[in-house]
Amino acid sequence: KRFILSYILTFSLVAFISVILQFPRPPRESDAQSVLFPLINTTALNTIILILSNAIMMRSKKAQAEAELANLKIKQLEAEQQQLITQLQPHFLFNSLSTLKSLIKNDPALAEVYLVKLSDFLRFTVSAHENSTISLADEVRFTGDYIELQKIRFTGSFFCEILIPDDAQNTYRIPVYALQTLVENALKHNAFTELRPLRLKIQFQDGFITVTNNKIPRPVSAIGSGVGLKNLRKRFSLLTSQAIEIDDREDMFSVRMKLLNSRAL
Repeated sequence: KRFILSYILTFSLVAFISVILQFPRPPRESDAQSVLFPLINTTALNTIILILSNAIMMRSKKAQAEAELANLKIKQLEAEQQQLITQLQPHFLFNSLSTLKSLIKNDPALAEVYLVKLSDFLRFTVSAHENSTISLADEVRFTGDYIELQKIRFTGSFFCEILIPDDAQNTYRIPVYALQTLVENALKHNAFTELRPLRLKIQFQDGFITVTNNKIPRPVSAIGSGVGLKNLRKRFSLLTSQAIEIDDREDMFSVRMKLLNSRAL
């Protein structure tokens, strides 16, 4: 309909201009050619314009469809992530409450600190899933609570160092649960003890976050499926043009990921 209407308007406009230019003199034999050539030229020009406009519209619709598809994929991955967290929470709560029970008997002051950290952590998990990304500062704070809980649980066998300047925390965003997932991944895949502690480092450099830990591999039968890391890789691929970089060596495991600039969102 758009094409037909365009040609009807073009023909009408050329005919109208031709009549105006020839009025009021009597018609001549050359008038047919004087109308035909402008009509052909105008029709050709109109066709080119229609082709270009149609290509632009199709490209815009394709981009919109791809954006909607990407958004749906993100939502699906968020739902999967939330489901994973929901599945892990009972086990996490059982371990946390067991640790808290022991602390109440042996160190009431530390038990109070542990309870506050646990409360903050659980409060965050209730609302964080509503967003696909959060500020780096919030993720660091949330992950810090998780790390402190694990340090108390694995006293003397788990150490973590976070080296992220305040200005970077306030400038960048990151997919929700990204850092926490990597910390949890390190805890799940390593058989650490006080004699062979797990050492984790989270550091910032040039718009990237790198999470590195020494490797103390568990037996193959005790290693999980790595769903959390796979999920995180999919989410990052949808949010940025750069994939997560994984460096898996014999004695070290490292994950490097590009942060999202708040000003660009």
